[in-house]
Amino acid sequence: WALVLAAHSYDIEFRPTSCHGNADGLSRLPLQEVTPEGSSSEPAVFNVKQLESLPVTSKQLQAATRNDQLLSRVLRFTKEGWPKEVDQSLRPFWNHRHELTVERECLLWGIRAVIPEKLRSRLLDELHRDHPGISRMKSVARSYLWWPGLDQDIDTVVKECQSCQAVKHAPASAPMHPWEWPRKPWQRVHVDFLGPFQGLMFLVAVDAHSKWPEVEIMKVTTATKTIEALRRMFAAFGLPEQVVSDNGPQFISEEFGAFMRQNHIKHIRTAPYHPASNGLAERFVQSLKTGLKASLDSGLPLQQRLANYLLTYRSSPHATTGVSPCSLFLHRQVRTRLDLLRPDSETHVTEKQATQKSTHDRKAQIREFFVGQGVMVRNLRPGPDWVPAVVVERLGPVSYLVETADHQLWRRHQDHLKEFRGLPQVVKDGPEHNLHEQSDSGAGDDDDFPVLGARPIDDSLPEPVPDTTPEGSPERPTPPSPPTTPS
Repeated sequence: WALVLAAHSYDIEFRPTSCHGNADGLSRLPLQEVTPEGSSSEPAVFNVKQLESLPVTSKQLQAATRNDQLLSRVLRFTKEGWPKEVDQSLRPFWNHRHELTVERECLLWGIRAVIPEKLRSRLLDELHRDHPGISRMKSVARSYLWWPGLDQDIDTVVKECQSCQAVKHAPASAPMHPWEWPRKPWQRVHVDFLGPFQGLMFLVAVDAHSKWPEVEIMKVTTATKTIEALRRMFAAFGLPEQVVSDNGPQFISEEFGAFMRQNHIKHIRTAPYHPASNGLAERFVQSLKTGLKASLDSGLPLQQRLANYLLTYRSSPHATTGVSPCSLFLHRQVRTRLDLLRPDSETHVTEKQATQKSTHDRKAQIREFFVGQGVMVRNLRPGPDWVPAVVVERLGPVSYLVETADHQLWRRHQDHLKEFRGLPQVVKDGPEHNLHEQSDSGAGDDDDFPVLGARPIDDSLPEPVPDTTPEGSPERPTPPSPPTTPS
């Protein structure tokens, strides 16, 4: 002990025995506790205090419990014992039957009072009196009261409270819904204003297909001046089908609306105070403003700095399309000092098409039909889905001309033909055939291949058979009209 005590600094003080409190065996032996008659145990006193702390008194709770059709049965089962099977309405109480107790004719689940249906709305109003929120209401309720579906009732009370919803935080952002990519340039144009910057305003127009930007410097932004600036753009690139803008005073004016209607342009206005809906124009406005601010130290005029920025932006690959705006808008790459950075859009598209073909051909099956072979052809008119026919001519790699039993000629894709051995292999001579076309849009077929005459099955290449398709038939290719000079 001397070594242990040497590590401490202490003072030695005399203490008489009467002041010692060392424990001994007898001091730890408890005496038999005698509870006076008429006094309650500590758990009973605690439960009564819990009941008295509620905004509803214990007497009201007793009366409501006795008069409640459901809780009166629960109270009786808790006293006398629960049956082995109960109906669905008693199932929530049956699940907690070992934890339910009775105190002064009131049901308790642990320390929480079980509330009859009559008093539930009053207690919910008490919990929601100071608008504490859903979490705090549930925390308080779990210390005092319970009934089946309490948490759902608290959620409903808060969600139906107009005051709570008015001060609630803004909801999470909705999932992104991107604009549909237009099929051709200058089909949909997004417009917006930048400024004032150096005392001027900038009208920005961005093509949604190619991301090609156009910028007009303006001193005033009235509806008349805005229409004049857009008219110059439309004179250079044509009339778009759609124009997207915010709800600025220029764009909601009657004059601007009349200009859109006269040129048959659909004007789409975004939701108020939601700039992300016009994100294409808004993003370019931000980029343009940053670029013009960064070039202030160059000492060049504003017009020259703007032209340099537009040239760089138009010739640089865009993050969305992967190619430069000029490649999609002008179908060529403009010459710049960084011309060696030009991306090869043809290779990019070819690789994508090859990937698509490889994915599609995994489930495809190579099939060929020869002239005179019996097939089942899909009927696109009312009647049976498949009818027998004979292949008359091969029009392209996957397109065939077939003759039905009633001597009608149909042009069908290979996907609409099935092999059938129930017809003769050679078509017999008959009356002159009428070419019937059942067109379902015509897109995606072999229309670019010339219609050739029927060939024999041997390997030799015969002389082409003259085209005997009647004039005006849908199968007869129409020669292109000679170019005309606009008047």
